[in-house]
Amino acid sequence: MAPAAEAAESLADVAVPPMPEPTPSDVAAPAADSAAAGDAATDVATADSDTDTDAEAASASTPAPAAEPGALDRPPRSRRPRRGGRRGDRAGASNDAAGERTDTADHATADTPATAAPAADASHEAGAAQPAAAATSPAPAEHVEPVVHAPPAAPRRPAVARSAHAHSAIALSGGDLQTLQWQPGQQCPGALSDAAERRLDDTGHLRADDDDALPTLLRLAHEAGHRLDVAPAVWPLLAASRDARTRAHRLALHYPDGPASAALQTLLRAPLPLFQAEAALFAVVAGRALLADERGLGKTVQAIAAATLWQRHFGVQRVLVLCAPAQAVAWQRSWQRFAGVPAQLMAGGLHQRQALWSTDAAVRIITPDALASDAAHVAHWALGLVIVDEPQQLGEPAASWAALDAPHALVLCGAPLYEQPALLDALITWLDPHRQGPLAAVRRIQAAQAQGEVLDDDAIEQITDQLARALLQRQHEDVADQLPPLVHSERLLPLAPPQRAAHDAQLALVRRLIAGWQHTGYLSDSDQYRLGQALRDAQDACHRADPAVADSPLADATVQAIAGQLADWAGTGAPRVAVLCATPAQQAQLRERLADALSAHHDSGDGQALPTVQLVLAGEPVPAGTQAVLQLGVPWRTRRGNGGRRSEAPRGQQWLYLVGQDSLEAGLFDTLAQRTDVPRSLADGGRAYLQGDALADWLKAIAAALAALQPDPAGVPSVTHSG
Repeated sequence: MAPAAEAAESLADVAVPPMPEPTPSDVAAPAADSAAAGDAATDVATADSDTDTDAEAASASTPAPAAEPGALDRPPRSRRPRRGGRRGDRAGASNDAAGERTDTADHATADTPATAAPAADASHEAGAAQPAAAATSPAPAEHVEPVVHAPPAAPRRPAVARSAHAHSAIALSGGDLQTLQWQPGQQCPGALSDAAERRLDDTGHLRADDDDALPTLLRLAHEAGHRLDVAPAVWPLLAASRDARTRAHRLALHYPDGPASAALQTLLRAPLPLFQAEAALFAVVAGRALLADERGLGKTVQAIAAATLWQRHFGVQRVLVLCAPAQAVAWQRSWQRFAGVPAQLMAGGLHQRQALWSTDAAVRIITPDALASDAAHVAHWALGLVIVDEPQQLGEPAASWAALDAPHALVLCGAPLYEQPALLDALITWLDPHRQGPLAAVRRIQAAQAQGEVLDDDAIEQITDQLARALLQRQHEDVADQLPPLVHSERLLPLAPPQRAAHDAQLALVRRLIAGWQHTGYLSDSDQYRLGQALRDAQDACHRADPAVADSPLADATVQAIAGQLADWAGTGAPRVAVLCATPAQQAQLRERLADALSAHHDSGDGQALPTVQLVLAGEPVPAGTQAVLQLGVPWRTRRGNGGRRSEAPRGQQWLYLVGQDSLEAGLFDTLAQRTDVPRSLADGGRAYLQGDALADWLKAIAAALAALQPDPAGVPSVTHSG
């Protein structure tokens, strides 16, 4: 995410201050309640809604010069986020001014949700991680007192003008930024007036994070027999502020090292890189947040991690995911894969969905077409968290998802928000119901953009702090030191009946041959060849128009899925993409069918226009600078490094595989990280028949892929990893 200095250049660029470290005076809880450390794994999976499935440096910044008129029209530059303290510091160890003000008596706001900075590099292959240890069991419940901040020792200021009423009042200012207004009445006692004015901040308002202010003023008014009215809307605003600070301190108890805490590595079935753990903590502390990371950084797995924290530590029992129809199955698969949770897909006709609503489920996935007709069921279900995935892809106005009523909300959006100010305004309006600053910041920037206003350093800093309460956005450059050379992800493709029948026939043969080997420990060379051929044919059947013909062209559904993925990528920044083609005939077919996508060009930076999408034959080098690679099916082994020249390929290059839903390919993808050094057979690129340990390793890898699938519908028991 861009630093504060560039907040005026992009509606989406904000800095995230660190989570304050709790002290005994902040939280009353025993030290033993801190979560136990877990073992970190080497591979990490990142699920990203940008790609319909899995996918996702702190240095102090000096104030930037004032933004030039029109600067908001430019895309945000790729810069590292500003963070407090050194990389590797604990969650509360902040050296920047924002962090230091948290525990001092003269700061203006201390309820900004935030997380710690990344602590170390994390080497992983996203989407291909081997499952790690199971998530930790829920921590024992403990009573956490809300964080109480002492009133500031403010200098005496001129008395606030008294209202025309005899009684006094505390009201909200209204507007995009709601503040607590002290309104002394004509008969306000001097002691009450003095106590209130000592608690006013530099803007002349009561601080929402001064938890002792309202009780003190009400007590003084009661003792003096003076009427003090408090507007009803004041209490929800104070509650939101207190809850955010309490969540921050409660999380700091369980994860004292912030994103680097060992316990976060066992939160899901695959370990989290630091930037994903940071996003999960940020979202929970914020309560209602927008994660706007760049495509390929794993917003889906970040959302699942945040939901798991909400459920484990803050009593959230029901989670609803609203997504586009093409993403629904991928979300369901991601919940099971990363959290071990059987998410319920609200699909089918009206009567089918009514039957589903009558069952128990902790996580439900719904699409816009079902949301309107199921509104009554959604309201009755009383969800605790709603996740809105890529709202710009839902095909519905903001009112469709803005009507969802949940105390916590998380929006995942990979669209370039600086190009869609109306979308950003709608999102922040919904996420900032108490008008605590984010909406005011967005509209302040929009006004500056419209008027060509130059924003000074103070205005930029204020806008940054306000946006950071709800918005987190990072680009690849911001977390490059945590990314592996390649990031593996998948896009699921439903199989048509002919493809399904051909695939399942080959899958049944694979299961029988593996079961025979597991029972006897023997596999003939003939069966070894048949097995390898069946593996290849099962994968090819998922994408051929005629599965019975070896050189059949690609099925329409496969071509449409490729076009859909390219369109999704174009909607989130138009990365430079390479599509791998198995044969020249396949390349020619795609060149004809994807003519529009292939005609788009981008600026290389030196004034040269280069194609945004290129078709590359298997075995050819990936063009330098390619950000994402799309491939049909899942390879037996992945590349060990970036495609193209190593020095010119971006770190974290995304390799996305088009995978048949509920197919052998899905099992191969889930176990991709386990096959780094597994030998190849004659049928998948090997040079000889395998024997001995090499044969056993190859067969175990196939068995592991089968075990990752659902049980055999034909009744053959699903195999387990031998050895």
